[in-house]
Amino acid sequence: MRRIVRRLLWVIKRVSLAVALVALILWPLSHQYGGLISLSRYTPQANSVKFVGYRIGWCEGYIAIFKVHTEHPRGALSFSPDPEITHGAGWRLHVESRSPVFLSISRDHAWGPFRWDANDRQDPPDSYADRSIAAPCWLIALVAGTWPLIRPTLLLRRRMRQDRLARAGCCIECGYDLRASPKAREKLLDKCPECGAVRRRTTYR
Repeated sequence: MRRIVRRLLWVIKRVSLAVALVALILWPLSHQYGGLISLSRYTPQANSVKFVGYRIGWCEGYIAIFKVHTEHPRGALSFSPDPEITHGAGWRLHVESRSPVFLSISRDHAWGPFRWDANDRQDPPDSYADRSIAAPCWLIALVAGTWPLIRPTLLLRRRMRQDRLARAGCCIECGYDLRASPKAREKLLDKCPECGAVRRRTTYR
């Protein structure tokens, strides 16, 4: 179980670092070049077509996440009478070099550096719902990169603490005094009776 947790933490740390690096790269680029990555799917029903889409967009120093859900009668969409036919079955990934419209119209929905928007329209037989939230690139990079960058510092601090405890003749895990007597530091227990950790071999001078 401990190995699984360590592996999971390792994956999370790598993903967080990758997100931070991407946000740092997009920060200056987003002011000149907007972009949109879409993952969408059309699902045909008896008399209608459902559309579900997830999007990530960037522009103006922001990164936004969208979710869109629509339902229209067959043949009601102007760009195609049967979009699921031209779209194909399953999910479709699409990348566009254009700025998301959301970031330019959602300035009234903001709290601090965050922006959001929510729209629901029910006009039977049509329906439309979308949710979106955006945050500045620098904030995403700061939050995502904090733990991966602090982790080496914490490991170094722990290593220094263990070295200090080992030199003092104590257990490196719990700090239990491993000396057989206060005056005989060379006679140390090989295993900590408190936590069971094996003593690190240290040469005293």
